[in-house]
Amino acid sequence: MQQLAQTCMAAVADSLAWVLPAQSDGGAGGVIGQLTARPPELPGPPMWEWLLLESPLIPAVSLVGAGFIALIALTRVGKGKHGLGALCGGVVLGVACYLIGTIVETDRETLRFRTQELVRAVGASEPDAAAPMLGDRVLYRGWPSPREWDRQGILDNITPWMTSAGISGGEVVEVEASLDGPNVARVQTRVRASGAGRYPLSWWRLDYTRRDGEWRVTGIEPLIIPGIVGP
Repeated sequence: MQQLAQTCMAAVADSLAWVLPAQSDGGAGGVIGQLTARPPELPGPPMWEWLLLESPLIPAVSLVGAGFIALIALTRVGKGKHGLGALCGGVVLGVACYLIGTIVETDRETLRFRTQELVRAVGASEPDAAAPMLGDRVLYRGWPSPREWDRQGILDNITPWMTSAGISGGEVVEVEASLDGPNVARVQTRVRASGAGRYPLSWWRLDYTRRDGEWRVTGIEPLIIPGIVGP
């Protein structure tokens, strides 16, 4: 997000930087409020998916811990062998659970990873690295005005946008992903731009579409840019 996000932010922040003082005349409180504001959270995955596939360390440690508790409890009543079996079972199940979670990559994990890579590539002015993550057409929505770009148009402008805005790098601070269908997803992310001037933190929404097995960005929308866009 931050990558493509900062692509647009770069052009926007540079060419319309004069908007900042105009919109912040109401006082610093509004801008400070935007710095701490966040959009509503996206729907999360089912609990089982989050635990088993996205946070496998939690159930793995729980299973091993349960095995140890069973060992202690059964040993106290003279059933040490049964307790040892329970411990071994807990360890085996815990390791299996952890391996499954680390081997299987969910769509949400893929989206989060691609967003991080896109933000890094755009912030570092690396259009070749950003290219595989962009759709053939990308719709930019919101401030200052909507516009549809083709992939090459974005790639050709990444370096000029970053240079004119004084952005030398970008990173994802927070990222959320939600699936709206088998091949449609949303990501919203908070990004930090290096050397971006007054307000280096911003929130962006990226729309992803899966085609030929690959998730690619097909929509971009600024959600919160302190002093420019926000609640």
